[in-house]
Amino acid sequence: MDIKIKINPRHSANYYLDVNFEGINIENAKEVFEKFAKGLDKPLQIMLSSREKERIAILKAAGFVCKRKCYEVEAQEQDYIGGKGEGKVQYSHAGEVVYEQCRERMLNRYILTHKDINPWSGSEEEFWAELTECVAYFGMCGNPTSFAFVEDEEIAYVYGENVQEFRAFAKVLIAEMFGKYDSITFEADDCDDMAMELKSLFINQEEESFDTYIRHKVEL
Repeated sequence: MDIKIKINPRHSANYYLDVNFEGINIENAKEVFEKFAKGLDKPLQIMLSSREKERIAILKAAGFVCKRKCYEVEAQEQDYIGGKGEGKVQYSHAGEVVYEQCRERMLNRYILTHKDINPWSGSEEEFWAELTECVAYFGMCGNPTSFAFVEDEEIAYVYGENVQEFRAFAKVLIAEMFGKYDSITFEADDCDDMAMELKSLFINQEEESFDTYIRHKVEL
């Protein structure tokens, strides 16, 4: 068996694990990970495909808990059930005022939604570098209330001040995107209400999901 630690400076609160599961089973999992975690001062984190049932069972036996499920969605127009939207999507690009406002709000929301899983410890600039250079939004200039960072057929990050308004925005954005592309792709973390609202607008979509498991330090 082989367990290695990876450090992620952008999420430094946890130790990321690279695990070779050979030799680890449900019966010895608790002992193996207790021994490995001895002396470590941070929670242990590992992500697996939701399909890896045997390995997931081993992690659960070792005291890991699923803290997040991430869906990778590729949807086509026939999968869409949201109905027709109303309104007009506006766009802003890197360097423009609305874009700058959106990226700041997006970082604040990301910090909030992920604080109980793997808190953000990177810089503002590091987070902003992960965003696309175009944001689609609803709202007046100076107050973008629902928005999504987009690039071609991908919806990268989403934000909404409330679910109802975000849903209205998403309907219009999706209609525009299907006018250009045969499919839409996005990720949806189940810790993010707006991302899951986006996912709820589709059925029968092709999707893959990954589970984040965390084992907190056991207090003796």
